[in-house]
Amino acid sequence: MLGGLHIEMAVFKALGKWVLGRGWPEALTNATVASPGVAKSFPSASHITRTRRAHQETAASLHVLMKKAYEEFSNTREIDGPARPFDKWREEKIKKCPQFHYRATVLDFELVCLQLVRAIREADFSLYLKAIRELLPWMFALDSYYYTKWLSVHYRDMFELPLKHPDVYAEFRNASFVVHKTKRLFSSIAQDHENVACVAGVRRGGKGERRKGKDEPVKCEKIGRGRIAVGDSSPSRPHFNFPPSLFMACHVD
Repeated sequence: MLGGLHIEMAVFKALGKWVLGRGWPEALTNATVASPGVAKSFPSASHITRTRRAHQETAASLHVLMKKAYEEFSNTREIDGPARPFDKWREEKIKKCPQFHYRATVLDFELVCLQLVRAIREADFSLYLKAIRELLPWMFALDSYYYTKWLSVHYRDMFELPLKHPDVYAEFRNASFVVHKTKRLFSSIAQDHENVACVAGVRRGGKGERRKGKDEPVKCEKIGRGRIAVGDSSPSRPHFNFPPSLFMACHVD
């Protein structure tokens, strides 16, 4: 199964392709949202948390600007009669103005990406499937080869769970397809996100615990310099020693 964190990174990279060369990092820098160096990293989604925050603020700004434009239009139309509904006005502006069409498309794409984030945070499996289905056309359009191929397979597998594996589907509907680190709302994370955080904690010298389900802690593999062991190490348990060339390659990378 594809991990939620890596899917999120892939869709933000695809979104970065869509806004690349349109002045988006420069706009964020001028608005003091991020420094120039950090803003240039947003299209590649190299830092997922910062990139997510940048798209949240961009989506909020575009929505506010769109609403302000509609209010100005409504005020000018008061003399001639009631203004058209917002959705109809938006469709007409998309047909007439290429710049409005582009920014409305960016907003729609960002909202779909953030819908995926919301599905994971709220452990809403139905919303997760809906977000994946809406993201698939974008992955095809922006030529994301790997996720064009395998995200379709992932969606089909998840969609067929009620028929092939009803027990698993029931557990996923019960919010078991994500990890609940706390009991607070909007705090769930994807399984692969938890694995990445666990490995990062081990590298920093921590205990490296990860959560399985809601209450059951599971120990991660303890990784030492040049050796790896599962559980507690002891003299009676042999270790597998990595060759020095492997660490040299990792250091170079």
